[in-house]
Amino acid sequence: MKKLLYYLYSFTKIENNQITIHYKTNSGSNTYSLFKLMPESIKKKYNVFLYKEKPFSLKKALKNKEYKSISEYTKKIKKINSSKLIFTTHGPLLNKRNITNFELWHGFPLKSMGLMDNHEMRKNKIKEIYNGVDYIASYSQMYNVLMSACTGIPSNKFIITGMPRNDFLFKSDGRKNLQKIFNIQNKKIIFFMPTFRKGYNGEEGNKNFNNIFGFKDFNEKEFIKFLELNNLLFIAKLHPNEENKIKIDINGENFKLLKDKDLERNNMDLYELINGVDLLITDYSSIYFDYLLLNRPIIFTPVDLEEYRKTRVSY
Repeated sequence: MKKLLYYLYSFTKIENNQITIHYKTNSGSNTYSLFKLMPESIKKKYNVFLYKEKPFSLKKALKNKEYKSISEYTKKIKKINSSKLIFTTHGPLLNKRNITNFELWHGFPLKSMGLMDNHEMRKNKIKEIYNGVDYIASYSQMYNVLMSACTGIPSNKFIITGMPRNDFLFKSDGRKNLQKIFNIQNKKIIFFMPTFRKGYNGEEGNKNFNNIFGFKDFNEKEFIKFLELNNLLFIAKLHPNEENKIKIDINGENFKLLKDKDLERNNMDLYELINGVDLLITDYSSIYFDYLLLNRPIIFTPVDLEEYRKTRVSY
């Protein structure tokens, strides 16, 4: 249904003052951050349409009342197709000659991907996705080299601007925003943010999902006791597609699970919380690069490094 609607509205007249900003989650979205940080003068000058794509089928979205009707959804598709400029984070929505696709992507590549991967399916997929990119935002010259190698996007399409979501590291009040979601009191905050593990060729690595870190042996009771004794709040933020994967109950005073819907409910992006965090724990996630800007401690837990290398070759 979605593909059909995009095709039907592909003949919609382009409006020069129409801009679409497309995002998928509130979990570190450069496009959502761009919209929130956009000056009011720009919003007044152009028709800026913010569109969050739901991670499930149109049928399910209607059933869940994400859209009131098919008519409401088709109006959104029509607006996208009338846009002169479209910002995305996971590849172009449209490939029309008379529109501009500006890609912001969603992180500095810590691991191999696309053309640098060892799976042919990924290589073919990345070529298909990035065929229509006109410009891509960049962190640096090094980023240009890495991303060009991974995506095949020519280096002359990269523009070094920095990433919108990183502005929140310096402009937001992370602790105040965290307090809106959790009762953090005067606790020190630890964030655990592991990477997404579902690849085109199945599961990546062999992480044990029976405990939060994936250790072979892990005493959850002792860990929670340690948090309580040291006045620590441990917040696990998993990839939105893996929030229900951990098999332990996370709902204690010192042990919380932050979900994408918590951020959406509070009209926040994840990066509006990050500067309120005292310590980051991750495995192979690219948040590592962004968190370095705060000059705060990071702990790595590469619990399945050797197996991960076999299924997702690193640089």
